[in-house]
Amino acid sequence: CASSRTATGTADDFLRHFSGKQALDPIPLHCLTVEMSLGHLSFVMRNFLAIQIGLAIGYHGYHYQVRAYDAGIACTLAILLTSFTGSAVSKAMMRLQGVVLGNIFGQLMYSTLAWCNVGSYIAVGAVTFAWVVGTMITYFQVPQAASVACLLAAYGVTQLGHQCSDEWGKPSMAMIIDTCIAISIGLILDVGVTVLPLPDGMKVKSASAQAIQNLTRLWESLAEAVGSVLEPGDTATRKHGLKFAKLLQTTKDLGRDAIQEVRCYRAPWKADLMNDVASAASKVWATLNMLEFTASGGVEGGAKTDEFLRVARLLNRHDVPQRLLAEIADISNTMDVFSRDKSVMIGEKSAGPHQIEKGMVKGRMGPTSTMSKMSMESTALVLQDLEAAGVQAVREGASCLTDPECLASAVLEGCLSIEQELSSLHHRVLRER
Repeated sequence: CASSRTATGTADDFLRHFSGKQALDPIPLHCLTVEMSLGHLSFVMRNFLAIQIGLAIGYHGYHYQVRAYDAGIACTLAILLTSFTGSAVSKAMMRLQGVVLGNIFGQLMYSTLAWCNVGSYIAVGAVTFAWVVGTMITYFQVPQAASVACLLAAYGVTQLGHQCSDEWGKPSMAMIIDTCIAISIGLILDVGVTVLPLPDGMKVKSASAQAIQNLTRLWESLAEAVGSVLEPGDTATRKHGLKFAKLLQTTKDLGRDAIQEVRCYRAPWKADLMNDVASAASKVWATLNMLEFTASGGVEGGAKTDEFLRVARLLNRHDVPQRLLAEIADISNTMDVFSRDKSVMIGEKSAGPHQIEKGMVKGRMGPTSTMSKMSMESTALVLQDLEAAGVQAVREGASCLTDPECLASAVLEGCLSIEQELSSLHHRVLRER
């Protein structure tokens, strides 16, 4: 599965390169240094140790439960090689589902169809084709079940590939026992590299730690987009939708894995707050996409229109983009709330530099907050500047994209919407701190 994912990703890179959408990354001169990094060494040593343990157990065996001179455990560990480092428990359960169900369904189909006659040969071929197609469609169309579907395909086809027989056979539990032992070995090693005092480069980050890291990258991406859209010196519009959507989905998946982590002495994962942060980021991004569309006059990826650049210059004159970027930076700096093991109640001194500002009301930020008042004042000033510059609405019935007054109102409304969403989320995070 891991090799298939790598091959598919490489093929996609080549297709984008030859279609002119994206150039291939140049081969770095420090390839050897990267390959010998602590992270890669940790991956190699962890999986090498797992396979060696599997070989040792399979070689010696144990009574009738584990067959001697059997490479099934090591083969299972080799097939399950992956660089995914989310929740070890969640990963182990998905592997167990895929391997066990693949073996069981494969044996059922084999015992039903694999007789030594022409009709059975055709039936086995048709069922094998349908099984592979069905599991691969699930793999590509249902991301949550991708790992299970890939293992179902691999182990189901393995059972169907046995030699035909006209005798009734007994279902074998050996593969299932080997699978349970292999997954247990992988789980123990995955948990070990997470909790043992290893160097930072070799220690595998937990799902919660990766989710926190992705949240910071998420807000950095939003800050870059805000600066790009509202910067009058940048006349081009850039589309970040695919990159951001992938990052957001990965963050959500890691957040779900973090819920299943064994946290022991740590406080429970703040799942509700995580959902609020992801929802707010998604809403801000949708508004930014609207502003990009407005900036280009409705042309996807086009240059910013003169009317939009005029509004952007006025917004910068009254520091509207700067306040949005400052608010995003504040929110990004408070994402450490997810790594805290003790919440700080409102009224207590926080361990961080962020305090609830005077003027904020309890609950969600309302229109009476300090930020909203500043936004209203900026809006009034921008509209006054437009009127002083002699900007008048064009003829009745014209598109809002070509009407300077309507365009200015739409951009201001978008900025206000972003600021209110950010202020509300900031206050929500501060309450958790």
